Amino acid sequence: MHICNGFSFLKMKRIITYLSFALLILISIQGESQINLVPNWSFENYISCDSMPGGIQAGNFPPWDSPNGGNPDGMNFNCPYPYSYRNVYGYQVARTGVGYIASGVFMVNNQREYPQVELDSQLVAQRHYCASFYVSYNNKFKIACNNIGMYFSNNHISITAPNCLNFIPQINDTNIISDTLNWTLISGEYIAQGGESYIILGNFYPYSLTDTIHFNNTGSIGAAVYYIDDVSVYAIKKVDAGEDSIIICKGAKVKLGGINTEGVSYRWQPTVGLNDSTIGNPIASPDSTTTYYVIQTTPCAITTDSIRVVVKYCPPPVAPVLFSVPTLLAVGNVFKINGLQAKTKLNLYNALGQIVYKTDDYDNLLNTSSFSSGIYFYNIQADTGETQRGKIIMIE
Repeated sequence: MHICNGFSFLKMKRIITYLSFALLILISIQGESQINLVPNWSFENYISCDSMPGGIQAGNFPPWDSPNGGNPDGMNFNCPYPYSYRNVYGYQVARTGVGYIASGVFMVNNQREYPQVELDSQLVAQRHYCASFYVSYNNKFKIACNNIGMYFSNNHISITAPNCLNFIPQINDTNIISDTLNWTLISGEYIAQGGESYIILGNFYPYSLTDTIHFNNTGSIGAAVYYIDDVSVYAIKKVDAGEDSIIICKGAKVKLGGINTEGVSYRWQPTVGLNDSTIGNPIASPDSTTTYYVIQTTPCAITTDSIRVVVKYCPPPVAPVLFSVPTLLAVGNVFKINGLQAKTKLNLYNALGQIVYKTDDYDNLLNTSSFSSGIYFYNIQADTGETQRGKIIMIE
């Protein structure tokens, strides 16, 4: 269905609901790695400063191009005036990196400019995607407008006339954007039909369906021009914060969550026992049983999940018994160790800690006739390195 031909229909409007962090409403969150499918998404890669005017159409920002012969311009901090931050269209700093573009989304002569790019991979049918980009109003022109959006296409669009494209954008902002200081987010969730390979940014609505504000700037031009930066399309993949409940020993550590995703913000509460409460996969070592709540924020949604870490006392492991040693021995009897191995070291100590017998290869032949009654301690070390300690009571 076409829009720019002036046919009457309901305007599209997408409402993004942001959940309050304080409510901690437990919905599914956090996910597999979320990969941005938009190449050169921040317009950092360009060929030449000399090709900044009309840079999109001229192929200066590969693989971006123009679907209709329009001429979006490039801006980059590394380029000299007039295509740097201090440019002929008005000062602005890139939202990310050092590059962005300027595109005429609404002009009184019915011309439009649209940046177009092929995605790194086709969209999968019925999969949910988060689509977003940022715009900043250019105050050198005298018109601000609404209906700036994103259109997903299965095919590459290429026409010669720089006119309004007759497509219905799947993502569209119905607010008039006139902020010249900040970057304004335009975003929405899109359920793919399958096979979408390209995106086009701009205004797809005719004059009759576009709301505008006119400014009486002296010397300004009758057009709405916006800077564009940070374009992203990525699949929304639902996972959780981990198992519903996990048991650890006091003092132990456990990793929560999953993969830490770039471009997505996380917040965990409470923060006690966490090595970092702002990443997707922190290490937890609480002193007592704790339920952790994690909040993930993307341009399209704020969602949460929880995990209960149960802390219990775990007794230290008991050293294995390697040898069978008598605990009561009559003075004069042979000190015999059952299970004796070759090259076993034996040290015997009296109650004062003084060594009374030592050998690096005990042969089970020690006669205790020279020993007096009392308590003795032994230290046995096998040739393989295992050690066993204990005490013997010798009686007359």
